[in-house]
Amino acid sequence: MKRISLWLMTWLALPWTALAQEYPTRPIRMVVPFLAGGPTDYTSRTVAGGLEKRLGQPVLVDNKPGGNTMIGIEIVAHAPADGYTLAYVSPSFSTGPALYKTNYDPLKDFQPITQISTTTHVLLVNNDVPAKSVAELIQWLKVNGARANYASVGTGSTTHMEAEAFKQMAGVEMSHIPYKGSAQAIVDLIAGRVQVSFDSTGSALPFIKDSRVRALAVAGPTRNHLLPALPTVAEAGLPGYEFQVWIGMFAPAGTPAPIVERLSRDIRATLREAVIRQKLIDANSDPVGSSVAEFTAFIRKDVEQAAALLKKANIKGE
Repeated sequence: MKRISLWLMTWLALPWTALAQEYPTRPIRMVVPFLAGGPTDYTSRTVAGGLEKRLGQPVLVDNKPGGNTMIGIEIVAHAPADGYTLAYVSPSFSTGPALYKTNYDPLKDFQPITQISTTTHVLLVNNDVPAKSVAELIQWLKVNGARANYASVGTGSTTHMEAEAFKQMAGVEMSHIPYKGSAQAIVDLIAGRVQVSFDSTGSALPFIKDSRVRALAVAGPTRNHLLPALPTVAEAGLPGYEFQVWIGMFAPAGTPAPIVERLSRDIRATLREAVIRQKLIDANSDPVGSSVAEFTAFIRKDVEQAAALLKKANIKGE
């Protein structure tokens, strides 16, 4: 009986083993739901260039912006589960279905492959705000929050979520002013039309160095190499606060496990290459390279936390 069982298991494994050895036999399409030329597009092309050397096939970046990234994400959700269509996405993957009616489920319709990177945002205030630390900002908002505004790059965006999480944890009030991009948001922060904002550390750095805005802390769990003297929000007055922008790679649900493992292994190896790592770090994107199991657990937690935060803050899609 044991011999029969062993023979059966070996026989069943043969097609999967052959599949992993043969894959890929043609170009791979990597859908990026952002405009060409932006920071996410840059990192996606950096990763694609390194990955195709390992796979032996072209990895073609296909920019599909629109619908708060949902257009591109939906393309991958309904693509054949054969490893030839992948998604290179950000936290909107988790927040979108909680804000809008979507034709996909982030947990049921996708197979996580690996987390590519994280990006840290920085907490900024207008120079007329007297606070010099997170603790002082919280105290100032407790008195002045009713007339204070904060900027975001859109409803449900990471910058919106970061500020709402800050409000909830600190027990303060601020009014939300959404913008179509960070450029206009920081112009209004400098001018004093908004008093508080979270922004990409890389984007905000020139304005911080020129003292046009004041940086109080970084939102992530660790300090940022671009501003090493700046504490985290948790260090500076709000223990337990942590927010990062992540980028991850997904395949459609049902993609064969050997293909998923091959992609995960090769992407992680790509992220360990010195040249690739440095290009991502220079773009203020810290390489991660998690296993399939680690990234799957991460995504489940992220989707749950995003839904809970949006519900508690009563944030709805526009």
